Amino acid sequence: MGTVFLAEDIRLNKKWAVKTLGDEGSFRKNIKKAEISVLRRASHPNLPRITDIFEENGTAFMVMDYIEGNTLEEILNSGRKITTKHIYQWSIEAASALSYLHSSNPPVIYRDMKPANIIVRPSGSIVLIDFGTAKASLDKADRESYGTVRYAAPEQFQGSSDERSDIYSLGKTIEAMAGKGASFWLKRIIKRSTARLPDKRYRSAEEMRRQLVFARDFRKLLAACAFILILALLLMVRMHSVSHGTEKQVERIVENGREQGFYDDALLCFYELKDYEAALGYLRQVSEEQVPEVRYYAAFCEEMLTKDTDRERLYSVLASFREFNGSLTGEDSLRRYKNDINIAQLYLTYGDEDPSCLREAMGLLYEAANAYRQGDASAQTGIRALTMLSTVMRLLGGLEAEERTAHYQIAIDSLKELVQIPEAGEDPDFIERRYKECAALYEEMERYGEAEGIYEKAEDECTSGRGELYLSHLRMLLKIHAPREKAERLCRKIAGIKETADSEEFIRLRERMEKEYEEE
Repeated sequence: MGTVFLAEDIRLNKKWAVKTLGDEGSFRKNIKKAEISVLRRASHPNLPRITDIFEENGTAFMVMDYIEGNTLEEILNSGRKITTKHIYQWSIEAASALSYLHSSNPPVIYRDMKPANIIVRPSGSIVLIDFGTAKASLDKADRESYGTVRYAAPEQFQGSSDERSDIYSLGKTIEAMAGKGASFWLKRIIKRSTARLPDKRYRSAEEMRRQLVFARDFRKLLAACAFILILALLLMVRMHSVSHGTEKQVERIVENGREQGFYDDALLCFYELKDYEAALGYLRQVSEEQVPEVRYYAAFCEEMLTKDTDRERLYSVLASFREFNGSLTGEDSLRRYKNDINIAQLYLTYGDEDPSCLREAMGLLYEAANAYRQGDASAQTGIRALTMLSTVMRLLGGLEAEERTAHYQIAIDSLKELVQIPEAGEDPDFIERRYKECAALYEEMERYGEAEGIYEKAEDECTSGRGELYLSHLRMLLKIHAPREKAERLCRKIAGIKETADSEEFIRLRERMEKEYEEE
């Protein structure tokens, strides 16, 4: 619905997506479009923001968040299996974004929910993109038929759409993710959301989101019930020798396990889904005596649910959380390091990229990473600390130009250490993304030889996702106008991966390569 450029703010060293809106006349017409009116006021973690609209030489442009990552369509085409955890996470996030759009004033219908319009960020969360076909639901009739075959609701091809049309498209997207291995609950959700008659579907995206959350938690409940059943059987077998005190001990173990499950669910809702109401509901089922951290997360949730969130109050809660965490020693050290990472995440999420907040996060992550190196923390703690440290240092490098090289080098060193952790290699996709991030940092510093070395190392070591690595490598070769034989050698490798060879991205890069080298 318009040409989009990748641009860089040379003062802030930050990337943006810049979309053309046409000449002055077209601009006046387009300014009323839902894409602009919605995103100008959007404030949702799974939607991009518009930060500026300007005119240059008679043409209007719109500046939007540049969303890094791969589209869900690219992930599906790569043949990678999407875990049940990610199916639920991404489906819930997409439903949350639709619910936000549908509840805006006036309500907005997205009309093009499909894998190609969902970007999976390196952090694992998703963002919906391309609102060029969105419309305000006050416009009852569609002047044209919009939608993508396979994902669009039947009524969209008959010139009508409403909130239930988006629900249909999300159901089809979930179906594409789950494939033939959909669980019983997912099949039920897919069947209802993709009913041919709109009245048979979920009444709202929020209802669908709640059903997805229930289905996700029901799986965990079954696992918890199985755990309790095993304990009960063990208890019955040893009943003749079990004292009353031991029975109480077993009861405490079961109760502690139940509360820990609620706490884990609360953190998932808090960090991943930004669903503070759901997180608070889980937190209220956990005793502070069992998990003292509950009081700080509950205070955060309550503050985020107020109409006017006060940043200073958030920082006050954060300071109290850090003070408590610093008191954990001895056997509680493992908890302390996990909390260090979670507190760093809070600085990263709520600090608005303030350098002072990023430096606070950096200090906490250094401590957790060092604990892993010294054998005082688990590999999972080390993986989380190093992953987040690379993100923090990359952000600091973008904000502090005079220290950019030093910050980026720390990020690169963290990523190189990360890919060497054996447990990290259990997820090939995770390793592939880290290599790409490392190469991208070298590119930003214009150290192209080292970036190429990273790409070649990744292409040798990664067992999956090579198509995406090859595409990133090819983009860099064209950017620096490398010798033609290098680019052609890479193109031959891509041609051997059918899904990547058939992708629009590769076709565009190949056309660009032919054009640039022909002009020599």
